[in-house]
Amino acid sequence: MKKGLEIIRGEIVPKETVKARYESQLKNKLEETMAKPSKDTLVERKIKVAIAQGKFKNLSGHGKPLNLESYVNVPEAFKITYHMLKNAGYVPEEVQLKKEIEEIKEKLKTCTSQEERESLEKDLNEKSTKFGTIMDHYRSLKWFK
Repeated sequence: MKKGLEIIRGEIVPKETVKARYESQLKNKLEETMAKPSKDTLVERKIKVAIAQGKFKNLSGHGKPLNLESYVNVPEAFKITYHMLKNAGYVPEEVQLKKEIEEIKEKLKTCTSQEERESLEKDLNEKSTKFGTIMDHYRSLKWFK
């Protein structure tokens, strides 16, 4: 596909058109919100105003899809919460373990020393076991099933 084009509902549309439509929709929603009283809190209104003014456009990751690949083995009920915690600088232990496991697997692919390979395999087994234990615990929770 050519640069500057996107497919929306099976239709090829220039990115500028998509952006204009999006901004128009935001403006309309803002006008609707401000025109009629609603149950929105003051904070929600301020967020809507900031969105309409484009104050959030310079944030890292703006317009990019969320990368949930690191959450593949995380229970569905925790995915959004973990994403929010990660953005706040906190990474749950099982997510960190999964990352470390993948890093070790990559190192094993290029490892040439038998001694280093054995050390990496030992680390991989320990982390995989710990990860499995944590995930088994989540699966055992009644509300998780």
